Amino acid sequence: MKWSPEIISHALSENGIKFSHTSIYAVIKKHRPEWRKLLIHQGKKLKHKASVGKIINRASIEKRPKIVDSRKRFGNWEADTVVSCRGGKSCLAVFVERRSRLYRLAKMKDKSAGKMLTATIRTLKNQGVKTMTYDNGTENANHGFANSILNCKSFFCNGYRSWEKSSIENRNKILRQFFPKGSNFDLISEGEIHKVQKAINDRPMKALNCHSPAGVFALLRSGY
Repeated sequence: MKWSPEIISHALSENGIKFSHTSIYAVIKKHRPEWRKLLIHQGKKLKHKASVGKIINRASIEKRPKIVDSRKRFGNWEADTVVSCRGGKSCLAVFVERRSRLYRLAKMKDKSAGKMLTATIRTLKNQGVKTMTYDNGTENANHGFANSILNCKSFFCNGYRSWEKSSIENRNKILRQFFPKGSNFDLISEGEIHKVQKAINDRPMKALNCHSPAGVFALLRSGY
């Protein structure tokens, strides 16, 4: 199994060795370019995602209430984007409710902050959102507007720590069974996307005692 530099750095830190993921990327770029083929995302250039400084009023995930981590409270969501293959402009805004694992998909014409805001509001309004956890991409720059409309609070992962949004990372892996990497969402209809969303949400999960995310979400939502 391939490990990303971020996960390698995390594993090393747990063993008392401090070696950041940025240092690993730097070694690959400057001294071991042949190692690049071992990266999970080989086609991407070795560059940083959007600077956290570009996101106004960004609150770190470290300030997020601890009860969110326990999955004991309903209404805590994670957000992400799934992009098309090179040449495709459309992408998916994806969301997951951490307790029920309910997964929501919304097609966007592009990965802009405006489109992400519209997708977030359209998809999650009246869905019981208490918190939202994002990564540091600039498409999430309008999180403050989403907070005002959804009446929730937003938090942001630390850079290059995808495991801090473990729920959505897991759901995205299931999504790739339907839309493998290299899919062009320009060519995929919203109807087809909704069918995939339903298939994933109707699928029983061991973590939910073999109940489906849709069923658990409906039960929890009724008591919200």
